[in-house]
Amino acid sequence: LLHRLKPPGLPLHRLRIKVGCTVILLASLKSNIQISEKSHLRILRIAKERLECVVLDGQLEGTKSILTRVPFSARYRNEDQYSFIRSQFPVRVSI
Repeated sequence: LLHRLKPPGLPLHRLRIKVGCTVILLASLKSNIQISEKSHLRILRIAKERLECVVLDGQLEGTKSILTRVPFSARYRNEDQYSFIRSQFPVRVSI
């Protein structure tokens, strides 16, 4: 039942991606390389807790990066103001 709720600020419950698909980064990542928000990435490998990607645009074009799951949190509007936390890859499929 909870997966049907769509609080603002949270990505969709289910992320469907395949190797080779193009995705857009939803949050800036601060790791050894600085990939900015809304960068386009191509999926090279998918594991349970990480994605191996290559950057397709910007100054870091062609750079490989590993993305891990990130906790997203938001409050849902109701009487008790329930808070939601989803641990998900910070990407969405590029159309």
